Amino acid sequence: MDDRIEFAIIRFEGKNHLCYRNDDSYIDVSMPILNFTEGEDNFEISSPDWLCRDQIYEYDGRKVRVTPAFYDNGWPAICIVNPDDEGDYELLTVNLETMDAIGLPNRTFVDCNNQPEALDFLVKNGFAVDTGYKRRSGFIDYPMVNIDLVRLYQHRPDAFQQANIL
Repeated sequence: MDDRIEFAIIRFEGKNHLCYRNDDSYIDVSMPILNFTEGEDNFEISSPDWLCRDQIYEYDGRKVRVTPAFYDNGWPAICIVNPDDEGDYELLTVNLETMDAIGLPNRTFVDCNNQPEALDFLVKNGFAVDTGYKRRSGFIDYPMVNIDLVRLYQHRPDAFQQANIL
């Protein structure tokens, strides 16, 4: 039996939602209370932009790919990866959450301590929007961002199979 989750990009009222399929409904991964039912709701299933998988960005003078990951407690992380060596990667985010995630949150904290260019990079390339909120840990205030789960999914869909959203 295949335990893979069937993800879909649902376009509803001009906005894209990353959803997983549950029978004849699609449930938003970051807001499970929001679902779209075939035959009842007026939505369309959008095709992913698979060109994102091979997209190369420049970060701190280096060529990198962007990939999502997930912390052990289910909160999302964003990594940059050397396109020639997937073992050469760095986290752009930091996990400040103590509780397990419910669903797949569309927010995370940027590691501005070890990655001072991360916030600008994520915002400039459409992966995140700065919320203006910061959480202190030690002597550092880490900015919280809302992340574009659809955009991250298109960069590495297989990584989302690791998310604990059900």
